[in-house]
Amino acid sequence: MNRPLQVLLIEDSEDDAVLLEIELQRAGYAPACQRVETPEALSAALERQSWDIVISDYRLPRFDGLVALAMVKAKGLDLPFIMVSGYITEETAVAAMKAGAHDYVMKDKLARLGPAVERELREAASRRERRRSEGQLKAQHTITLILATAASFDEAAPVIVQVLLDSLEMDFGGLWMVDPEQQVLKATVLNLRTASSPLNAFLEANRRLAFPPGSGLAGRVWQQRRAAWLTDVAQDASLPRRDLATQAGVQSAAAFPIQSEAAFFGVLEFFALRRREPDPTLLNLMTAISSEIGQFMERRNAEEALRRAHDELETRVQQRTADLKTANTRLQAAIAERRRLELELLEITDRKSVV
Repeated sequence: MNRPLQVLLIEDSEDDAVLLEIELQRAGYAPACQRVETPEALSAALERQSWDIVISDYRLPRFDGLVALAMVKAKGLDLPFIMVSGYITEETAVAAMKAGAHDYVMKDKLARLGPAVERELREAASRRERRRSEGQLKAQHTITLILATAASFDEAAPVIVQVLLDSLEMDFGGLWMVDPEQQVLKATVLNLRTASSPLNAFLEANRRLAFPPGSGLAGRVWQQRRAAWLTDVAQDASLPRRDLATQAGVQSAAAFPIQSEAAFFGVLEFFALRRREPDPTLLNLMTAISSEIGQFMERRNAEEALRRAHDELETRVQQRTADLKTANTRLQAAIAERRRLELELLEITDRKSVV
């Protein structure tokens, strides 16, 4: 079965574009190609969707491959970029490679295209995985530091959600905490990685929601006490926010319990605009982070309970001390009164003895 491949072709010749597509098919790919030939069309294509690879002619009527490469780099994209040309000098090829092109193929030697594409896709995947692993490890260390220095979880929570949004490359993140009186999950932190009108509407709609155990993705995690992953949100009929999520362009979602061995505190929930398959590495990372947050909250709750107990004991000691002082004052007053009466009685007795 041919492997799907999203290809952005920067090529002014329709015939050459067809030849490139045929060569990719021969190499075992099922390419979905879009051809552009102007800077404006290239910029629009890069904004519109994600691409697996960029294949560019070196010379075009309005710009060239080096300018196209610079535009891709300016977007912050790490995409395999392969130059294809009917004629390219060694100096030009070296300049292209120094500028960041990953390979170049002559149009009269297109048999090299398939192996070059396969190699560069593999290298790009390795770079992405390395960056992701480094980013996730950094996020875990950052969250550990946040928890170690935060005065309270309320102070740490917004920063934690933002760190996870960036490191997990999700688009919407929320923290839902248990309301112990109503026994529902309520949103305490809602944040976006990048704001947009549809996502803003989705965020505001979430502010008004609450989930009992078993209701919605967050409620399901609460009930089952384990992480949940939705690859396709639109296909989950049990999701109360499915229509809202679909309108916002959300495709996938994941949620993770914040709990300790003894208590359940809440749920971290994330939504992505692109399809995300279940990721065991990410699940393990979030299990560790959620557990760390749960331990933090359990420790802070224990510290708070200890502080309250200490305050109650201090109050009782102060009250008991005050009671003792009051009792002592009354006792001293009673003793003084008794002495006064004794003296009066002695004086009366003395007077009677004289008479």
